[in-house]
Formats: sequence, C-alpha cells, structure tokens
Amino acid sequence: MYEGKLIEKDAPFIDPRGLNLRDALLSWADYGGGINLSGANLRFARLVETNLSFADLRATNLKDADLSAADLSNADLQGADLSNADLSRARVTNQQLASCKSLKGATMPDGTMHP
Repeated sequence: MYEGKLIEKDAPFIDPRGLNLRDALLSWADYGGGINLSGANLRFARLVETNLSFADLRATNLKDADLSAADLSNADLQGADLSNADLSRARVTNQQLASCKSLKGATMPDGTMHP
C-alpha cells in the first residue's frame, strides 16, 4: 500500500473514499491467514468481488462499503460496523454477521435489507 501511495511512511492513513480493491486477493488461505485490517476505517470503500477470506476485520468501519460478491468466508467480523454496506452475493455466514456491531440498513447476501 505504501508503494501504491495509499499510505505515507510517517502518516499511515488510508482514505477509504477513493479505495477501490475490486477483485483484489487479500487472503493467504493456502497459508492459513488473511490481511489484518482490524480497526481500520474503510467507510465507502469499494471491495467488490474482493477475496477477504480469513481477514481480520474486527472493529473495522465498513459503513457504506460495497462488499458485493466479496468472499468473507472465515473472516473475523466481530465488532465490525457494516451499516448501509452492500453485502449482496457476498460469501459470509449468519454466524459471522451476528458478531458484527451493526448491520443497520445493510443489503444482505440474499438481497434483502437489514432493518
């Protein structure tokens, strides 16, 4: 991310409004792990079809993020805020979603809206 100028050496800040990781592979499932984004602010990020399997997304701000068709299998979503996020066609279990801080207004994997 440093080389892509998404973060600066002395100020590790990612501006999620311009973050587009469509089709990105952020999983190392073959090695038993994934990216650690715990506590990150990824509000408004475009993560369409992104492989986030095994990712650490604990307490991550994913409000208004587009996670449509993303692979969240085995990702840790404990305390993550998915308010108004688009999870349509995402690979995620109900158990994972139950551990989230909020799903208010989110589009669920089956296309329904969470109250």
